[in-house]
Amino acid sequence: MRLFKPVILALLICSFVLSPAAAVSGSGVTATSDQLRALFVQRLPKYISWPEGVAPKPGKPFIVAATDAKSLKPYFEAAGVSSNFKLVQWPAEEFHILVLTGAPERDVAAILKRTAGRPVLTIGQIP
Repeated sequence: MRLFKPVILALLICSFVLSPAAAVSGSGVTATSDQLRALFVQRLPKYISWPEGVAPKPGKPFIVAATDAKSLKPYFEAAGVSSNFKLVQWPAEEFHILVLTGAPERDVAAILKRTAGRPVLTIGQIP
């Protein structure tokens, strides 16, 4: 019984020190929701099985149309990102990815209706 209490205490301390929350809060790394959204948009296309002829040709960027392109623009202009992605403001004629942020639900519904049937990756925050 004497050994049991110190072992439990040691396990509790280790679980607290090694927990993800402690690692994130102690790392000093912070990101805005726009930065995280841009990162998500930039990472997601490589996990998508694009229909034949829909994905950009090799060497060409993914065209990302966003309802709030202004808030994402700084994170798409970073070195290296701009060669893989081209950010444009919605409405746009040609795009591979549509990011619906900052738009009212009614507008989002109209945009989705307008793009229905098109091979577009749609990313939004409204269920």
